Amino acid sequence: MITIGSVLDGKYKILYQIGEGGMSSVYLAINEKVNRQWAVKEIRKDRPYNFALMRQGILREMELLRSLHHPMIPEICDVIEEETAIFIVMDYIEGRTLGNVVEEEGAQEEKYVIEWAKQLCQVLSYLHNRVPPVIYRDMKPSNIMLKPNGDLMLIDFGISREFCEEHTEDTVCLGTQGYAAPEQFGGGQSDERTDIYGLGATLHHLVTGENPRKRQGTEFLPVCQLRPEISGGLEEVIRKCLERNPDDRYQSCRELWYALEHYQELDRKRMKHQKRKLWLCVGLFSHAFLSFGISCFAHMRVNMLQVQNYQFCLQMASNQEGNEKMEVLRKAIEMDPKREEAYLLLLEEFLKDENFSSREDLAFREILNETGDQKETYEMSLQRNQKGYEKVSYEAGIAYFFFYEKEGSKERSLKWFMTAENAEWLSQDQKVRAAVCKRIGSYWKDMGKRDKTGDFQVSHAVYFYDLWELYQMQKACRENEIMTLKVCQEMIAQILSYADEIEKEGVKIEEMKNVLEASGKEIQAAQKILGEQHREMIQAMEEEITKAEQKIDLK
Repeated sequence: MITIGSVLDGKYKILYQIGEGGMSSVYLAINEKVNRQWAVKEIRKDRPYNFALMRQGILREMELLRSLHHPMIPEICDVIEEETAIFIVMDYIEGRTLGNVVEEEGAQEEKYVIEWAKQLCQVLSYLHNRVPPVIYRDMKPSNIMLKPNGDLMLIDFGISREFCEEHTEDTVCLGTQGYAAPEQFGGGQSDERTDIYGLGATLHHLVTGENPRKRQGTEFLPVCQLRPEISGGLEEVIRKCLERNPDDRYQSCRELWYALEHYQELDRKRMKHQKRKLWLCVGLFSHAFLSFGISCFAHMRVNMLQVQNYQFCLQMASNQEGNEKMEVLRKAIEMDPKREEAYLLLLEEFLKDENFSSREDLAFREILNETGDQKETYEMSLQRNQKGYEKVSYEAGIAYFFFYEKEGSKERSLKWFMTAENAEWLSQDQKVRAAVCKRIGSYWKDMGKRDKTGDFQVSHAVYFYDLWELYQMQKACRENEIMTLKVCQEMIAQILSYADEIEKEGVKIEEMKNVLEASGKEIQAAQKILGEQHREMIQAMEEEITKAEQKIDLK
């Protein structure tokens, strides 16, 4: 057993033990060089189990986890093998397992169980939508960490497997008795419905407090028999998850997520009441209107499913990152290109690194130019939603103006700000800012150019005052520190390059000094907020302010 205070592999100092199971011990460690804590799982080789099989599973789990990137899945940092044990270094997750929660507190409140279930549907959907799909196969409360903020983390991927379509059965029968689906112990291949069974058993345990490993017989007792206060709707969701025949369960986590989102509608008493009302209404309508009613119902059902799928994609996207997130958002746009939410989230994802790259610009324009079933581009569909198109136009204008290829492209923002300037649904502040940005962009391409008479084509004073107005707006709303700094940077550059011209056109030296003083204060404030990645930008601005001040002082 590793000793407290020892340093593993010259990097990880063991602080104390935080857990112990039948096959492993878990310790909290710190890498003092980078001041980061890690969890270290120690699996000793002298325990009474098949270590060769265990080692194979460890290496397989490491390989699988390194290919997964999801906020609810921990990442493995290192695997260290020594003579007496294997050590797995992974993300340290603060909190308790749901197994500990239900053991210490008993059956959990319905509202918490439903929220946890929806989170687990999201991470399972991420796994099932991999190519090839990943089947978790060991869903149970002790494999789910509850963080202090209420988020969950799925741990222990030791028996997960990639789905092989050509296989008819699993090669190895693994899983935790009580939580594992019948097909995990022979008679079929595990697929995403296997995880739905495991999730159903987990929900049953959480909401009743009854450990399925200790139950008598093969069938689960009805939830309401153990806890009569639980809604019939939640009981029905859990019952369907636990069907022995996979074909009788929910067929995907998306379908299960929707049922959880609308579990109250499944309540048996309510369903009976709705049926009575339905038959009463049917009796009141004449046969002449029956076909019309069926047609309307079908249309509403299609629309309802479309909305549900769209919302599910947005919910999925909120727990993903990078290419996976953008792909889910792209699917949401494909489902309903008229709605603005997915476009806005896509722009938000592009700007996470404060850089709207040319590659992202191309991807954005390709989506807008895609042609849907209606033989119109997605942008044309979005334009039919005037309010949504105005919102997207404003945010796209901001993205291009401030962040295109890090420097910003004022010309590329013109199209979007022209729409936002004349919007009906945007706030007055947004419309005014769009108008100022549009003016700046409209004469940017001619800035510094002279006409045939030798005069500048664009008034530097007008440009200077427009920049000052935009700065005042940024300062008032405090929406984004980087955007404010970029406006200051542009004003400083104008003073450095065209101070004489600006003064000749009516801008006073005192006004230019006020701009430099305000920019200096913004830099000081930004240093306290922004991280190390902006140090070069701030240092460059400080140098430019010094040069601009020297230039003004010479006048």
